Amino acid sequence: MTVIRQKPSFYSSEQLSQYLARIGLSGLDRQPTLTNLHAITRGHTITFPFENTDMHYTEDGTMDVSPSGVFDRLVQRKSGGSYCFGQNTLLFGMLLALGY
Repeated sequence: MTVIRQKPSFYSSEQLSQYLARIGLSGLDRQPTLTNLHAITRGHTITFPFENTDMHYTEDGTMDVSPSGVFDRLVQRKSGGSYCFGQNTLLFGMLLALGY
């Protein structure tokens, strides 16, 4: 039998709470179930648009996709969305924080 070891998240419990509130799931029971996974991926998809305008319309032409940069832009500042690297960084880190 192969055991998958749980990997720690780069997001704190407080950041997880902010993220869940941002996607409309502040009351989630936080158990790693299939039902919760569906709710989280749905909430993430409808809350954070797939976009890359910062890469085209900012002076430096970049978009920070580091865990802290994506969290700041999408969750704290509620500023737009991100392209695949940013979307996946945020969702992956939050799923790890929930025990997936």
